[in-house]
Amino acid sequence: YVPEATIGNIRNVIDGAFWWRGEDDASFRARLVYDDDNLYVRIAVRDSSIVTGWCDTCPSDRIDLWLDVTPADEVGGSRYVTKVDRTKLHVRSSSDSGLFAFSVKIGDFADRRPTIKVKTTDELDPAQEEAVQRVRVVTAPRSDGYVVKIRIPFLLLGYERAPVDDRNMTELGCTIALYDVDNEFRSEETSVVASSPIQPLDPSTYGALRFIPDSRWYGETANVYTDAVLNALRELGF
Repeated sequence: YVPEATIGNIRNVIDGAFWWRGEDDASFRARLVYDDDNLYVRIAVRDSSIVTGWCDTCPSDRIDLWLDVTPADEVGGSRYVTKVDRTKLHVRSSSDSGLFAFSVKIGDFADRRPTIKVKTTDELDPAQEEAVQRVRVVTAPRSDGYVVKIRIPFLLLGYERAPVDDRNMTELGCTIALYDVDNEFRSEETSVVASSPIQPLDPSTYGALRFIPDSRWYGETANVYTDAVLNALRELGF
């Protein structure tokens, strides 16, 4: 379990590896947190050549976030495996429901604001339609790239609140992909760096987003400033 996922290895380049020149060219770090009502995603992108595009249809850098929100108990108890028998492992390799995609165009960090497009396999009810209007995205430039922040209401995903079970760990499918365009006049020279080798309609290719209840946390902490604090206290006469 990691507080922040780092995606920047050649194995993470699922398309356009010929054009990818390393972490400085295209990579990202992603962190996901939540409160009762929303899922928040922060993606820090390293990009040596940012292409924002001159129009809505022009080639440009973008971020895609895919979520598989189908509860595991609806597909046989596991998000990946639906059934195991003596001769075969039945993998959940297709789905016609529970899949969401959020596609972010980053804007130009000045006049053109970032945009986010929501796509799903599901027929949305009125409450979900209203929740679409509460999806938010902001972007900001950095010295080595840019940052993307996304807010997604759990209501849009079919949950009244954060899907946290006090007794069990909840897992949703989740993959983040960075589409890096280095030449706006050659859209075919695009590298795709992703947290898993995603095929959008195949849930088994998604990564995992886990909501861990407080009772299941495990870890140890150490105060790295202990010696400095003790020395300062000694110098003060304690």
